[in-house]
Amino acid sequence: MFKHKPTFINKYTSFIPFILISALTFLIYEQTYAPNGIIFSHNDFVGFLFLIVANLTLIVFTSYVQRFDQKQTKTRVFLLYALLIVSALSVFNLLIMPMDQVINATTKDGEVVQLLLQVTLADKFRSLMLLFISASYIYLMAIVLPRKEFFRGFVLLLSYAVIAYALGIAIYSFVTEYQVYVDLIKIGYGNANIPVPEGPYDNRNTFASFLLTGFMFSIFLYFFYKTRKRRYFFIIITVPLLVAIYFTFSKTNMLLSLLTFILVFLRHLLLLLKRHKKRFLIEFVISVVFTTVFVLFRFLPALSQTLLARGLTNLVPLNLLEIGERTLFARIELWRLAYDLIVSRPRAIILGDGIFINRVLYDARIVLENPSWSTTGYGNYHSGYIEILSAFGLVGGLVYLIVLIALFIKILIFVKKMPAPGYFLLLSMLVFLTRGSVESIMILVFKTESILASAALILPYFYFSNLKQEQKMRTMEIIQNASA
Repeated sequence: MFKHKPTFINKYTSFIPFILISALTFLIYEQTYAPNGIIFSHNDFVGFLFLIVANLTLIVFTSYVQRFDQKQTKTRVFLLYALLIVSALSVFNLLIMPMDQVINATTKDGEVVQLLLQVTLADKFRSLMLLFISASYIYLMAIVLPRKEFFRGFVLLLSYAVIAYALGIAIYSFVTEYQVYVDLIKIGYGNANIPVPEGPYDNRNTFASFLLTGFMFSIFLYFFYKTRKRRYFFIIITVPLLVAIYFTFSKTNMLLSLLTFILVFLRHLLLLLKRHKKRFLIEFVISVVFTTVFVLFRFLPALSQTLLARGLTNLVPLNLLEIGERTLFARIELWRLAYDLIVSRPRAIILGDGIFINRVLYDARIVLENPSWSTTGYGNYHSGYIEILSAFGLVGGLVYLIVLIALFIKILIFVKKMPAPGYFLLLSMLVFLTRGSVESIMILVFKTESILASAALILPYFYFSNLKQEQKMRTMEIIQNASA
């Protein structure tokens, strides 16, 4: 695999089909779930079919040219078989799924009412096509692509692209929503019902999620590069992203970005303590002074009337946790509705309702509870784990859990053998698992937001895996040459 260096053309053009497939996959999912569509109406069947045929044709062509490498690791072989099993069961599920289903739903008030769930042939076809797209995309990106010589170049290109996009939407927000930022500083998030930045999206959580993904890719490049200037450059890039994330007051994204930054900085200080004590002392004193100033101006009554103190009080209100609790309770209610829908039918418990159809049926359940809660026609689960159960049932949920456990074990091995990459992968894994708890974030499936969020974990993992394998092969070559 690593014996021959790729030519210039192969290195920089071979991954173009993967870029095109990714772009088409993103477009298909956004087109499917956008209320008004992206390039045509979201219920335009001919347009949907055109995108599907174009993407599947490109996938078949790419799969033929970029052949499956038989020398796969056990993890990827397991992933391949799991993908085939879940896909086959999902197709079988679509075939046996009734068109009309009547279930007993329990409302929040304890009232049991009957709900008619209707599925059309068009719904089944969309679900089947999206299943093929998802399975093919996972196959190419997680099984085929990591074994190619140009894979690491692809990962770096994607990292730069995502970071550039995140910075772009942050700057766009700073410019177009300048007054929103000013109002948050002057009035405060906890003092009035004022808007928060949403960037180019219609939802602050989506905006914050893309910013967090760009933030994680920037941290990845910080661990990737060895020179001090480049490492500092990518840390500096995280600052505007952190600011934009914080001002969205998207609690989970705020917490994860700040916690990740702090943990990376603490590791940085520990390394300085061992190698560069003078630099450690300077940076430690600066961080202590910064923290002290923040605490004094935020919590000391004698300074509460200063301009800085009022701004900090507005940006860090004492009732921030209380606001977060209200948001969490609202999502718990949505999860109750999803659970109510899943357990209402034995088939759905075991095999789920399939991609796309699960969101259509979930929306019907939400509307039954409160019509004002849904405006898109597709229910948002606000939990990747619950959406996996809803789409693929206990079978798919079990497979997904096994994949996560296997990945976590592999990362723990990385921490021992390659501490720096392992530290990043461990942070990225914890961020991903937490995001998946309160947002519809899953591994490489369902929406652009989810695919890119998982890519911030999966692609660096395969990147460092390839790097470790290459180092191992070079060591073996040196030993063989020495013995010869």
